[in-house]
Amino acid sequence: MSQTMTSIRDMDEMLGYLLGEIHKILRVDCGVLTVDNNGRFKVRCHRGLSNSFVTALDVPLGSGPIGECFSFGKVGTFSRKEMSGLDPAGLFAGEHWNSLVLAPISIQNHNLGVFLAGSPRDRFFTRDVIDSIDAFVQILSVGIRNAQLLEGMEKFNRRLAAEVSSTTQELTRTNNRLIHRVRELKALYEITLSSESSASLADVFSAVSAKVRELFNVEHTCFFINQSSRDDMVHLVSPYNNFDIQSDISYKISINSNEDISRKPLSAMVLESFQSKEIRNQPSISLSLSGEFGISGVPGHTEILNLSNIVSVPLKTAHKNMGVMVLANPIADSKSQDGGSDFPNDEEMKTLTLIASRVASSIETVELNLEIQQRLGDLSTLQDINETFYATPVLEFILAKMAKIILRSLKCTLCDFLLFESGSSRLVTHPASSSIHGSDMTPDHVFVNEEKDVTTQVFLDRKPRIIDNVEAEFSLSRIGVQQKIGSIMLVPLKVDEEIIGILRVGSSERSYFNPHHLRLTELIADRSAVIVQNARLYEKIMRANMELEKLNHMKTEFVSMVSHELRTPVTAVKGFVDIVLEGEAGQINDQQNRFLQIAHNSIERLTLLIADLLDISRIESGQMRMEMVPISLAPVLQESLETHQKIIESKSIKLSSSIKTDLPDVMADESRIRQVMDNLLSNALKFTPAQGSMFVKSDDLGDFVLVTVQDTGVGIRKEDQDKIFSMFYQVDSSLTRHVGGTGLGLAISKAIIEMHGGKIWVESELGKGSTFRFLIPRIREQK
Repeated sequence: MSQTMTSIRDMDEMLGYLLGEIHKILRVDCGVLTVDNNGRFKVRCHRGLSNSFVTALDVPLGSGPIGECFSFGKVGTFSRKEMSGLDPAGLFAGEHWNSLVLAPISIQNHNLGVFLAGSPRDRFFTRDVIDSIDAFVQILSVGIRNAQLLEGMEKFNRRLAAEVSSTTQELTRTNNRLIHRVRELKALYEITLSSESSASLADVFSAVSAKVRELFNVEHTCFFINQSSRDDMVHLVSPYNNFDIQSDISYKISINSNEDISRKPLSAMVLESFQSKEIRNQPSISLSLSGEFGISGVPGHTEILNLSNIVSVPLKTAHKNMGVMVLANPIADSKSQDGGSDFPNDEEMKTLTLIASRVASSIETVELNLEIQQRLGDLSTLQDINETFYATPVLEFILAKMAKIILRSLKCTLCDFLLFESGSSRLVTHPASSSIHGSDMTPDHVFVNEEKDVTTQVFLDRKPRIIDNVEAEFSLSRIGVQQKIGSIMLVPLKVDEEIIGILRVGSSERSYFNPHHLRLTELIADRSAVIVQNARLYEKIMRANMELEKLNHMKTEFVSMVSHELRTPVTAVKGFVDIVLEGEAGQINDQQNRFLQIAHNSIERLTLLIADLLDISRIESGQMRMEMVPISLAPVLQESLETHQKIIESKSIKLSSSIKTDLPDVMADESRIRQVMDNLLSNALKFTPAQGSMFVKSDDLGDFVLVTVQDTGVGIRKEDQDKIFSMFYQVDSSLTRHVGGTGLGLAISKAIIEMHGGKIWVESELGKGSTFRFLIPRIREQK
């Protein structure tokens, strides 16, 4: 029986077999009661029980003898009399049983159900029968448990198989997505590498087209880039070979937002995608080559190009929309409009978006590089323009040089400068710029009162203008005929608020000039105007300097002549006054002596003035000569102090000095160095009040000897300290008149010291005195 049960896998089959054996061996009616999902006992399987009993049995869990048997695991036997007391509903009484047994079905603390058996014999279920039933129940418990475990295992296996199948399908889908992702990343990587290494848009589009065709299995690619310089306008151009039309056909697709493209399906689709910044796709399009591209009769092609799966992808960056990329396949049967493909799906749409972003960035990079190259070229041109002035500030040379630079930079054929002449109220081409176009070039001129002349209009409006067709402009027709000019730019030359002329640039091609040309020409015009104005000012300054040099030369000669002419009578007057003062011409009284002494002092000052004027004249004419010999400065300084000793004592000025006797020798003119010291001491005595102090010092600084003259006089203002060494400059005219002086002494001293290879300067503070210092280089030993 056990072997038979182990071979049965279905629980109901196993219960039927076992209950059948019990029914046959013990000749009793039997059944197995189990708990359903609602917590109620039901007959799971039986042998000999009536259908009414099986149907009616519905006992709650934990209720009655069945519930007690299940809950407490005790075998219970009942007589017919006891059955009627335990079964108020008369369920058991309806059967022909005279005795009843209930046995729990359990294994390893698992309650599996209740075994029920009934017999018509009274007191049938003795101990021996119950032991037999217990053996059957044990077998039954094992069978039920095994069946439950087997059923659970089969459910687990079915669930596991379902999960494995689902996981396998998901892994397959994931693997397909990974393969697509790898292809996508590889394409993006290769597109990125090719884009970064490409220097032109043609190279970028060529590299991208090859990868896009391979990745998406499409045959046609086309790129449109926005070439509009205005934000309110769209001008999409596809300047490269598209849709496999042979490369020797020169064409381009041009789409403008302000034109009627209702009969151009491709143009309408591209423009809509560009403006909405969303991917657009269309199953099929029939294109007219002449309508869309403006070409016809292409060898190897029909007039109509039938395409399927048309996809237009906007090429946008974070800053702007760069253009549109178009992908398409040809329709094999031109009569069929069915594309035959689900391209693009969601994954392909995502990939297209990524590729479009990369392509847009590449376009932006190429355009930025081109713009940078243009800007560098512009800066180089402007630098060349600026250098023309520094090379030589002569107007004729500057204009000719600038015209050559402009012709080279803009690759044009005409460049001239029309400069405004206020006297004649006209614009005249300067001969220097006109000469580079040939000797037969006739200088042009335009009267600024000719309002119909376009050049006059630019001059009056002060706004540049581009003429795309010179023949259509009557006022420029002569230039078009003579110079064969097709288009021209007119840019005003402005300096601040003043307009000084017109820069005229022409090309033999019509519609040659673009906004970039105009921007660069405006920059050139701004610099050229300043350079021309500076050159004019330079010429005026040069002419003024020449006049000043003539006047200065005349002044120098006049001063020299007057000084020489004054020296002779002054010397004679001084000699006779000295004779009269010494009494050689007779006795003089005190009043005569006082008057003559005043005259003597005035003659001395006049003599010094004449000497200073002669020195200034020699300095300016370069005729001052120095008798340079090795000398020691100490004796010169001492002698100069002794010369001024009487004046020092008369003003009760405290004089202190530190003149070293071991100073190194210097190569100098002793008389001129003494003249410098006399000037410095004289100035110090003039501007130092009585009871003041003075200090004279000399120092050995190695390569130089330093001499210092310090006083406690009135001092010099900071702003005057650099001016006191200029000729005829006086710090305070009222003070100068009080103490005397011509303002030449320090200028002469500065010239003398500098002729010795030295330097002289002042350090002063108003009201606290001044310190004058000068350096004289020592004699260097010859090695």
